[in-house]
Formats: sequence, structure tokens, C-alpha cells
Amino acid sequence: MPNNWMSAQALNTDFYEIRVTSDRPLDDAAALTLFRSIGYAFRQHLRGESLGLPQRAAPNCWTASYDVTKSRSDDWLARLDDALADAGRYAVAGTPARKSAGDTRLNPGLGPVKLGFEFR
Repeated sequence: MPNNWMSAQALNTDFYEIRVTSDRPLDDAAALTLFRSIGYAFRQHLRGESLGLPQRAAPNCWTASYDVTKSRSDDWLARLDDALADAGRYAVAGTPARKSAGDTRLNPGLGPVKLGFEFR
């Protein structure tokens, strides 16, 4: 696949893959937690298929498949900024507490981490 990654601001077409970079190294377990948090936000806002499993591309960089054409959102591009903002919050602090399960969280937070998102 060509190296034509785009930022969310430059994105003007469907995407099928997401690349996430972090400002610090994450082990495989932390990367999985990160992508579960992103997937949670994508399900909330983009309402599409599940995010693929993360594949390490570099020490602080992972990719995963995501076919945005399967989104049930009428205007996924308008909802992408909210999805990414929530994904960043969930990565740091964890997904929202579930009241029905004793205030547990589906995914714990990773603590302070800065993320970058790109798409193709």
C-alpha cells in the first residue's frame, strides 16, 4: 500500500487504516489497551465495524484496519474529530465507568500520553 497517510484535518475521502503514534513507548499490552479505547470511541461516534488488532510499525507507532465505509453514521467525517477527542481521553483516563458493573471500566487508562492519528 502506498505511503499516503493523511491527518484528520486533511482527510477528505474514505479510509481503511489508522496509524497511531505515541510520545512514549508502549508495550504490547498497553498498545492493545490503547486500541480498545480508540475502538470504543469509534463505536460511539462512527458506529461502524470493530477496529482491527494493532500491528506495531515502529517503537512508538501502530496501525490497525478500520473500514469507515461500514459506518452507520450519516456524516462520519463530521463526527471524526469527536471520536478522536474521546479516544484520546479514554486512552489517558480509561473508558467511562459502567454503573451496572460496580463502576468498573472496560479499559483502564494509560496515564499521560500524547497521541497522533493518521489515516489512509
